Amino acid sequence: MSITLRLLAETADSVTFGWDPVPGAAGYRFSSAGKDKMPHTWDPLFRRDRNYPACNTRFSKADWYKVEALGVTAEGVFPAVTPPPPPPGLPFAEATLRTPFNTYTTADIPVGSSHIWTIPDSTKDALIDLGWVKRDRALKIATHPGQRVHVKNVYIDVSIAATSGNVYSRGGFGFRPVAANQVPSDHLSLTGCLITGTNMADGLTYGISSGYTGVQANKVTFQQCRVESASYYRGAKITNEPSGEHFDAFQMQGTLGTLEFGLCTFYACDANYGGKCWMLNDYLPAGYTVNANKVNFRDGGPGGTNNGAFIIQDIRAINVNFTDCYGLVESSSPSYQWTAGSSLFFFYGSSLKWTSSGTAPNRTASFPGGSGFTGVVLEGKSPDGNDYVTRAGLGL
Repeated sequence: MSITLRLLAETADSVTFGWDPVPGAAGYRFSSAGKDKMPHTWDPLFRRDRNYPACNTRFSKADWYKVEALGVTAEGVFPAVTPPPPPPGLPFAEATLRTPFNTYTTADIPVGSSHIWTIPDSTKDALIDLGWVKRDRALKIATHPGQRVHVKNVYIDVSIAATSGNVYSRGGFGFRPVAANQVPSDHLSLTGCLITGTNMADGLTYGISSGYTGVQANKVTFQQCRVESASYYRGAKITNEPSGEHFDAFQMQGTLGTLEFGLCTFYACDANYGGKCWMLNDYLPAGYTVNANKVNFRDGGPGGTNNGAFIIQDIRAINVNFTDCYGLVESSSPSYQWTAGSSLFFFYGSSLKWTSSGTAPNRTASFPGGSGFTGVVLEGKSPDGNDYVTRAGLGL
């Protein structure tokens, strides 16, 4: 939600802006160019100057000014800012960080540290550049209410031993809120990652599933990501995972407004208990939207026997939109073949089925019957015959 700031008064040294009260706001936070401190008020009808009926505040003169609502996601910036277009070659826009923001690197998040890292400063947005430094275990970034975070250049090759007590530390990369039922984070994005390793659990994750009853973020965007679950493609099948564990290239562990995947390649896990490219869970009846643009779904590769599905979705209101997405089946597992209604695309607790048209190797998967899916998944790798994201393309 946007707040429209109206210029009410101006002097040689200051400006006064007004705005309409924001429904549900507990107060407001104020910032401007060149100011590190962000004063705030817990008065939802705050009027610095009582001569004006609407909410208002006064700033010292600067290049830009911002008012953010507390308790709900809404902000206004003057002069108005047009959101930037997606970076060249990427389908979706990354998180637009508000200045001043903090920058963190591997020096702040050392290799081998705890797999959950909380952003130290809750009052500013964050840029996290891990510089393609190889990590041996999961990294989950814990974000704060209303925060925008952009992460780039993540390389995780899970090599720590597989035991029953460390499944989450053997994952790849993920975002999660600092605490249950906090005000949602705003926009969280990741551009550029390779997640691999023979002991790897879930590759990419979002959210926390326990003790949470609300939306955890407004938008999460993953782009230019390659997740290589243990598979025959890599000559590595997981055989030592604790009983009943199943590993997913991406697993949803909460709910949000919009989830985006742009220019990504996902390999399903070949393991004793199977795995998926996407596990789409929803912990609220309200559901959320998934936009996929230029995404590969791959199984475990030739010789795989227990590869799992491309997508498993529960039956609540999750809407999935496909653009230029491809899936390639090479496994011998009979349950996960490109056969209409098979478990390759599966819907929990529902009679909904997917359909296949055309002939191999150029078939099309579609999702009629009100399943919440729009668009199709095409058989194969991508138009040029390669994965959308390769190691060479990432420079690794």
